Amino acid sequence: MGAVIDEKSWRKLSGAVDAVRHTAGVELVAGGDKNMSRGYFVHPALIKAEDATSRYMTEEFFGPMVTAFVYPDSRLPPSSIPTRALTKLSR
Repeated sequence: MGAVIDEKSWRKLSGAVDAVRHTAGVELVAGGDKNMSRGYFVHPALIKAEDATSRYMTEEFFGPMVTAFVYPDSRLPPSSIPTRALTKLSR
């Protein structure tokens, strides 16, 4: 994974990853380390969000960071499951 484009981007991404550690409802699952010794490197980060309206679900950070929103299947509206999948489930 390469470096982010410039210091401004590095600071925004680093700040977002650091904020996860102090924000309720989100968790840094893996990665997020950063290093400026040879460029603007932020290691890929995996963030878990408990709320789909979380900043980490709604903003684009343009860097090696992905947010997963995990919810129980009972919260999944039936209309969001493709018809083909429902057919397979009913067999």
